[in-house]
Amino acid sequence: LPISDVTVRLDPGRIVGSGKLALGFFNAAIQLSLGLSAVDGKVIPTGIEILLDGKPVPALLQGQIDAMTAPIIEEASRADYGFYVESVEITADEIRIAGE
Repeated sequence: LPISDVTVRLDPGRIVGSGKLALGFFNAAIQLSLGLSAVDGKVIPTGIEILLDGKPVPALLQGQIDAMTAPIIEEASRADYGFYVESVEITADEIRIAGE
């Protein structure tokens, strides 16, 4: 999906990305937000929410996005960070990953 004017910010507990999505002759504001959790020693995206012009995306588009993000989530679950992740915290200024 072609997305332009991309911005990313940190909100407490969430990473929020936004931009303009070109759908044929129609441009829409898109926003993707997600949290991060420590699961089995890995950092896993959680609570993925996608809004199109401020509303939840239609089921057809959600299916396409889910198909695109599934490999990324799967890869994150197999990544080797060199340590066991115990917790992840997102503040307005940083992402803190703690482990041993």
